[in-house]
Amino acid sequence: MFRRWHFRLAIGWLWLVVGGCGGNSTGDLLGQLENPDPTMRRSAIRALVDKRGDVAVIVPALERVLGDTDTSVRLSAAVALQEIDPANQSFRPVLVESLEAGHAPLFLEVGRMGPDAEWAVPTLVTLLTHPQPQIRALAARALGEIGVSGRIVETALKQRLRDDSAAVRRAAERALEQIQALPAEMVR
Repeated sequence: MFRRWHFRLAIGWLWLVVGGCGGNSTGDLLGQLENPDPTMRRSAIRALVDKRGDVAVIVPALERVLGDTDTSVRLSAAVALQEIDPANQSFRPVLVESLEAGHAPLFLEVGRMGPDAEWAVPTLVTLLTHPQPQIRALAARALGEIGVSGRIVETALKQRLRDDSAAVRRAAERALEQIQALPAEMVR
């Protein structure tokens, strides 16, 4: 499913770039946020981020898209907002809800945000006790990639070293290694 989503996003983005949005101006792309096809809305979001236009115009438009009826569009808008305006907190509830729902690709995306995703740490620590081993492993992996240290994080990861799932144990071990390798000034 993840690959299909990326393929559809790439096709939509190409449509926008090659001529589906006329001159591909910010206004044209903003207009595509209302397109009935979710693939086109996601493509417009990606193009807006890539274009790096007027943030004062783009951010409010993306904030409106956080209420889209399509989950993938909401997620795309939330990730885009985090990318272009990490201090903006409007995207956080959408991403936390999706993490709690177990959307696997999002764990990887949040991990790639690094320390900018410190807001996700409490949710990820909670998800280390999720009934599904895949979710526990993804939460551990994301915590390691975020790279935020602290007694709560390290204690929760150490508990996963005794998990029934080998994948969870490996992810927790790797996350602890990543966190322990942090420079001293990043450890709390």
